[in-house]
Amino acid sequence: MILAEKPRIEPHFQGDWRDWDGLNWIFIDNWVGWYDFGNYNFVMDIKRGWVTDFGSIPSWYRFRINQMGRGIVGFIPHDGGYSTGFPLTTIENARYDWDQVLAHSLEWIGFGFSRRTACYTAVRVGGSSSWNKYTEETVANANEFVKITLMN
Repeated sequence: MILAEKPRIEPHFQGDWRDWDGLNWIFIDNWVGWYDFGNYNFVMDIKRGWVTDFGSIPSWYRFRINQMGRGIVGFIPHDGGYSTGFPLTTIENARYDWDQVLAHSLEWIGFGFSRRTACYTAVRVGGSSSWNKYTEETVANANEFVKITLMN
């Protein structure tokens, strides 16, 4: 189950808006979502100013994923979890758990099996490059904007 409002976001860029790469978005209001999928039951509270790319989906694959539609409520916790490294179960399983949250979220909002599997496969295969790029500094920055509270 997901209880969340549509987030208010805008393109995020430095300098001239015509130089925007189409990837990064910034939250222009605070946002809260409650996610309850049995083993994964948490509230994610995002402060205004958090920047995300909603899944690091390559531009050549976005036609298949389109994370900017209703799937956005699945990609928000996924990116928040990745950027903070917050463990839902154990630290060793943190990345896997956030990929599972994405899969459960996309199923809950009604993505079909094929589209869900495409998203999940993309994050399982390509997600390690995003996961491994985080440093103590980037995690500390993310933790200023993203708060995760376990509910079970």
